[in-house]
Amino acid sequence: MVIRKVAVVDDDFQSREGFRFMLEDGGYEPFLVDGSHHSVSDLADFISERADAALCDHRLRHGGMADFDGAELVYQLQMRKCPAILISQYLHVDAATTVRSFRSLIPVAVTRADFEHENLAFLFEQAVAEIEGNRSKERTAHRSLVYISAISGEGTSKVADVFVVSWSPQDAVRIPYEVILRDIPDSEIKEGSSFLVDINIGAEDSDELYFSNFEIAPEPDQNDGLG
Repeated sequence: MVIRKVAVVDDDFQSREGFRFMLEDGGYEPFLVDGSHHSVSDLADFISERADAALCDHRLRHGGMADFDGAELVYQLQMRKCPAILISQYLHVDAATTVRSFRSLIPVAVTRADFEHENLAFLFEQAVAEIEGNRSKERTAHRSLVYISAISGEGTSKVADVFVVSWSPQDAVRIPYEVILRDIPDSEIKEGSSFLVDINIGAEDSDELYFSNFEIAPEPDQNDGLG
């Protein structure tokens, strides 16, 4: 996949201009996206039809640019086979919530401090690799057992703290409640509940973990010596 034209999605004008100069220095043709956007699907279609790839800020809501976050846009772009990179100075703050909701299709998420134009080609290669079905061991999902230790918050801010038995069983990981709710009825999601989930347990950092395809774990067999 040849990448020449790169869309830039950022609610801050100065940031957009900074990315424009950075892309030009790297030999790319920048395509700056502005305006106000209400449909993530429409914007993803607009970008994928006009650009080869995209750089997306995460907190697009805060500047009034969009009714959705950059993580969801990157997710939608990757689904359309348009490689996209998520960039945010709030990545470590949002990683467990609004980013984690879509992390399964976000191969590259970097902080602004860590983002360097010299690495652009390598970052795009990672995004392209996943589009082509080639995931690294850090991004490959394995069926894993998790159990909920605590549930807190309300509405869209509701979260669950879980333990991943096959990743780091002593360290709790926070995930959006809505991620579980995609597969499991609300009545079945309780503190102490256990689930089988697709998780990239090869990830080195909890910020990089994604969770998908929840299934209620079977009750232990009392006759197998494990229950």
